[in-house]
Amino acid sequence: MVINALRRRSFLAAAAGFAVPFTTHSRTIEKNLFLYISSLKQVDGNHLAVVIDASGSVQFQANLPDRGHDTAIDPDRRTAVIFARRPGRFALVLDLKKQQQDFAFETAINRHFYGHGFFSSDGRLLFASENDFENDLGVIGIYSVQNKYHRIGEFETKGIGPHQILLKSDKNTIVVANGGIATHPDYPDRKLNLASMQSSISYLDINSGDLIDQVFLPKSLHKLSIRHIAEAVDGAIWFGGQYEGYTKENVPLVGRHKFYKKIDFLQTETLRSYELKQYVGSVSTNKDGSFIATSCPRAGLLLIWDTIKMNLNTKRWIPDVCGVAPYKSDFFTSDGFGNLWQENAIVSKFDESKWDNHIRSIYG
Repeated sequence: MVINALRRRSFLAAAAGFAVPFTTHSRTIEKNLFLYISSLKQVDGNHLAVVIDASGSVQFQANLPDRGHDTAIDPDRRTAVIFARRPGRFALVLDLKKQQQDFAFETAINRHFYGHGFFSSDGRLLFASENDFENDLGVIGIYSVQNKYHRIGEFETKGIGPHQILLKSDKNTIVVANGGIATHPDYPDRKLNLASMQSSISYLDINSGDLIDQVFLPKSLHKLSIRHIAEAVDGAIWFGGQYEGYTKENVPLVGRHKFYKKIDFLQTETLRSYELKQYVGSVSTNKDGSFIATSCPRAGLLLIWDTIKMNLNTKRWIPDVCGVAPYKSDFFTSDGFGNLWQENAIVSKFDESKWDNHIRSIYG
């Protein structure tokens, strides 16, 4: 399957109110469908936001000015916001009901997105992980949905390089994966503090930004960057890391944490981190939180963990797999070769295209 290329428009044109064209391919979106959203790069260099069902059928698509990363879905499942990949500054707002782009907006001039965010439980605020790059400070930008996503403030994340953020099931606690790596948009390919980096998980009060709890990795693992997180059925936060140290070292890339306790690392002698290429690309829970999936695109592996028994349940070989989202009791995944997977079977292929790092469930 090939999505027809769309002529790219500049971000400034989109932000000024000019509609970016999109193509509608199928029926009106129904809530009983399994629906997903992700970003896609075509062979001609175009970047798209694409809404698909679980069979890979395209519901609609919209042009992106550059590479997208992850998506926030509002509680009513009517709006999706796709964030630019670091160090991008754009965010695209899609009306899922009308199947069209609403508009685009940018973060503050001295901030850039880290590619992740979420809506408050009442849908009135959007929170986004951002970089105060002049001060090496992680922040969460706060945007008023009712005021056309005007940026109304920010919280400090109590760390450097916040990547994925989520709202816990209690609806009051923000969880932050502080990756610990200092970057600057003037040096987009450089990691500026590898010798002193320190990763952590922070828990913030959503109303005040006050720190509720924070756990740091031990000094022996200071080069392990916590990037992606998900909440399990018991409220524990599971994380996946990316190791910036020696490529042959065996370090735990997957762990879990509960309030006011130490981190539990999950690593076995038969699953060494260097076999995973020291890299976890995405973390997702299944629908009921009983399993967690961690994708390892460089190794071509999807690992599925039992969140109660705290052990590795399933290992699947999927080349360049990265995007992962819940599908029934299992998972829906995407890869860098344009394939979409239900569990361990390909259901659709987008020719000459590459799915980006994350895929997000809308319904299902």
